[in-house]
Amino acid sequence: MNDSPGDCQSAPPLRPQAGDTVSTEVGTVFVTLDSDSTWILTGDSYITSFTGDASNVISNGYTLYVNGVALTGTK
Repeated sequence: MNDSPGDCQSAPPLRPQAGDTVSTEVGTVFVTLDSDSTWILTGDSYITSFTGDASNVISNGYTLYVNGVALTGTK
């Protein structure tokens, strides 16, 4: 397995189902959250890009950082 940075970017997008846990140690992470979905944080999370309604992110006291900036409007 080759662990070069290009491998992370060429991987197919994750399409988690309800109840799935998704974790990544490194790489570029783009998240699209549709209007019927919620994301419940279980720790501070760092992603590259977020598309969707921030009110569908349940913070649980944690922070979602998008490109280094805390996302506002979460529940």
